[in-house]
Order: sequence, then C-alpha cells, then structure tokens
Amino acid sequence: MTKFKKFLTEAQVKELAAKFNRVGFGREIYGIKAPMFQKGADFSLCIAKAIVNSLAARGMRPQPGDIFAVTEGVTAKDITQGPMGNIVTPAQVTEDVKAKTGGGVVVLANPIYSRNRMAHMVAPIAKAVKELIIVLGIMEDEQGNTMIDRDSFWVNHKNKTNPTQLFTKVEIEAMVGRPMVHAITGKNYGDIYEAIGGNIRVRYALDPAAGAAGIKADCYIAGDVHTRFRTMNSLKNNDPRRKVFSLADFMNHPIGNSGYNDKFGLLGANKLGDLIKLFPREDEAIRFLNNIIGYIRDLTGVRIERALVFGDGAYMDPSEKIWELADPVVSPAAIGLDGMPKEIKVKDRNEYYKSMGLTDMEAAAYTQYEIDNNKGSDLGTTPRRLKDLIGSAADLTAGSGDKGTPIVYFREY
Repeated sequence: MTKFKKFLTEAQVKELAAKFNRVGFGREIYGIKAPMFQKGADFSLCIAKAIVNSLAARGMRPQPGDIFAVTEGVTAKDITQGPMGNIVTPAQVTEDVKAKTGGGVVVLANPIYSRNRMAHMVAPIAKAVKELIIVLGIMEDEQGNTMIDRDSFWVNHKNKTNPTQLFTKVEIEAMVGRPMVHAITGKNYGDIYEAIGGNIRVRYALDPAAGAAGIKADCYIAGDVHTRFRTMNSLKNNDPRRKVFSLADFMNHPIGNSGYNDKFGLLGANKLGDLIKLFPREDEAIRFLNNIIGYIRDLTGVRIERALVFGDGAYMDPSEKIWELADPVVSPAAIGLDGMPKEIKVKDRNEYYKSMGLTDMEAAAYTQYEIDNNKGSDLGTTPRRLKDLIGSAADLTAGSGDKGTPIVYFREY
C-alpha cells in the first residue's frame, strides 16, 4: 500500500476536523410570502422589501453568499417591461400564426396534454388556419402524462399498430377497450382540444411526429418542448420545401404592443385569465434581478451576488412518472450561478483516508480540506448545473398553487 504523505499541520487537522464534525443547520431554504403585486407598483422594490423584512423578522440580515430566486410569473407581469409586460392576447397569436403558416391546412404534432399550457394556444392557432389537425401520442405525451400504460399497451396491442398509423378516437378506444382519458385527471384531452373549434380534428399515433409527417398539409408545427427539434426533423420528411415550425417560432417578435420571447416564442407560455403569459426573456429577467439586488443593497448595505428567475423544476414524480418541466428551461436568467457545483462523495473520501492509515480525526480533516478547496476524486455526484439544481429546489419550495411564496431564499448553498 502506498503511504499517504500528510501535509496538514496538527493545528490545521484539529480545526478542519472540528469543521467537518460540527452540528447545526447547514443549507437553509425559505419560501418568502409577498403581498399581491398591484398594477403600477415597482415589482423589484416590492420583492426586495419582502426579502429584507422577512429576514429581519427572524433576526437575520442578507449575506453576500445568499441566493434569492423569483418565480417567472412575476417577471412576466412586471409592467416596466412595456405596456403589457411579457403578455400577449390570443388575437396577437392568431395574427402571427396566420402570417407565418399562410392560414391553410396545418398539422400540430405531439403537443402536451394540458389545459393551461396547451388548450389556450390551440384556440388562437385554430382561428388562424383553415383546418387544424392535431396528432397526439397514444400512450403518453412528452411530459409523461399517461393515457394508456406503456407496458400494458405493448403486451396487448404491439402487433395491431405501426408507429406511423393514425387512429381516430373511436378506433383507438375500440382497440384498447377504454376511453382515452388521463390516468390521473380523468380528462379526455383529445375531446378538449377538438371542442375548441369546428375546424379541429384530432388523431392518435404511436409516434405522433412520424404519423403527422404522413398527413398532406400546407404547414406543420412541432407542439412539444424538449424534443421539438427531433419532431421537426420527422415532420420535414426529407422534403426541404415543407414549411415546418415549432412553437418557438411564434410570438418571437412583438405584434403591436405585445410581449414576445425572441428565443422561446410560445414555449413555456401559460394561461393568464383571457391572456397568455410568455416565458421571460433573458435580458429583461437579468435587468429585473439586478434591480432587486440594487434595492437590497440600498436597504441594507449588502450586495447579494447570486440570484435567478425560476420556472418549472426539472424533476420527475416517481409515482406517476410525470416530468414537471413543461418550460423550455428551468431558469431563463441567473446571476452568479454559472457552471456546476464541485461536490465530492464525502463518505467515500473519508473511508479512503482511513484506509490509508489516517486516524478518524485526520480523515475528517483531509476530507474537509478537499471540500474547502474544490478538490476531490473522480467519484463525484451526478453532474447538474447550478441553475437547474437551485431552480428546481425553488419550484418545489414555492409550490405551483396558492402557497403565496413567489420568492425563495437560500443560505449556505
């Protein structure tokens, strides 16, 4: 066995071992409540005050190493972005879709099963075209929303279909012997989409992109989010003359006084009353975060150096297999959170040092030294970006309903 060459002094060993074995709170995450943001208010100042006052109520002050996260819905409604904020009307979506598609027969392939995410976009798209043919997945959508259990379908029906074959609702329900409804909500999304307009037809396919590619149409739209480029390639069907878009290609520039997202268009859009809230633009979200940082500095004298805007968290429900991330990214904008955390397997490193003949105290000290100096073995943790980790934690903490905590605050992260 190679003898380990010690380089820490006895005093350093005691200090680092004490740090390694300390007891107390480590990483802390707080959901911060905020009042309803009123029209005309400076949202950045409201958030800064909510953070400072909430910390003060617990006898705390901001620290430079802290992180605050703000839900993307707040930035979309911030009227300082323009007359409407980053919000569009259905009529503006219709205008943009008609101009780009030509308004003929359009196929929408592989959209997710969602009332607040998709149904509100189907309506203005349908109004822009002569006929809208929506092709849905038979078993599940991109997010894992299940219509028919995948394992059950393959066991019982794999010899009755091919990936490109299209089915009506009547045909597919006759095959599987039950209604095409969501496994949890009980909703029939094919019926929901078809009822939106008289010019809408819904079809089902094992591979909705490949099935949609076989339909003769004037234009094709990939309705998915993270697999959209794969879907667009299938829709092109080796024909360079085909007009193929994704949802990112609509509302990627302003229509009149509308909001827009130059990178993601309608991806990440959500229902907001009778309007549509777009995913935040990076430049505006960065400006928004910097304004909050500036206000916190003015109120406390402390400059927080890390912050982000968050949308959906990137996690999967282990029971229902639904992937939460319906937004194009977890965080559209962040400050001071580039890269991935440098983490080590603490137990592994501690045991390694013991195996080299070090005492428990020495093993603890050398493990802590690695942590403090961003060193470590090749045996690390699963590689993930800081923005995705913190944004997902923020989304889980804030909740997606009526928790009233649009701000999430991190300490010791």
